[in-house]
Amino acid sequence: MRQGPIWYLALAALAAFLSLTVPANAAPRSVMVGSHHLPDSPSAAAFVMSVRGGFSGNGPFVLTIYANGQLKLMHPASGRVRLRDRHLVLTANALKGLLKLAEAEGFFSMRSRIVSKKPLPDASRMSITITTQEGTKTVSVLGVNVPGFYELFSVIDYAAGITT
Repeated sequence: MRQGPIWYLALAALAAFLSLTVPANAAPRSVMVGSHHLPDSPSAAAFVMSVRGGFSGNGPFVLTIYANGQLKLMHPASGRVRLRDRHLVLTANALKGLLKLAEAEGFFSMRSRIVSKKPLPDASRMSITITTQEGTKTVSVLGVNVPGFYELFSVIDYAAGITT
């Protein structure tokens, strides 16, 4: 029986919820899902998501999740976006869940730039970059409803514990 995208979303959310804080000097973990492998180097940026422009109360910001599960949030000093737990390190299972969701949502086959013909002037540009051993894929969305993209964005946001 083939599971749909909602099943993968629930799986990724569960993996993120069950992720435990681990020491920052934990050994790198090789994570493979489907045909994609997360980088072996613990200092490699595996997932990067950002919000830029627009009048969003949640942006601008850039979140980086490294291959060892460490998180880094960059935002203006005046920004309201914060990490719920500055010391959270995602587990290998959480990273695997995020990569599995990206594959299930068709992230690796999405166009790199998805833009509405007439975006609202206050629309924010949202992007996700995933780096694997096979290469780097970035998808940037402005003013268009792309459910698979937004589901992945929301789960990464939740797994990292972003709050306003």
